[in-house]
Amino acid sequence: MHGPRIAMNGRRVFNRSGSEFVLIQQADGKFEFIEPGKEMRVLGYLKAD
Repeated sequence: MHGPRIAMNGRRVFNRSGSEFVLIQQADGKFEFIEPGKEMRVLGYLKAD
């Protein structure tokens, strides 16, 4: 199954300007950022080493 999703491991994080995001670690080790209250969209990925 592909597409945006909220996983059980989603956790709330905040950036430096105080905006709230939900951080989800994908099965492939990447991180998906979702901004709550808006249409669900991927804001960026971080490569986990």
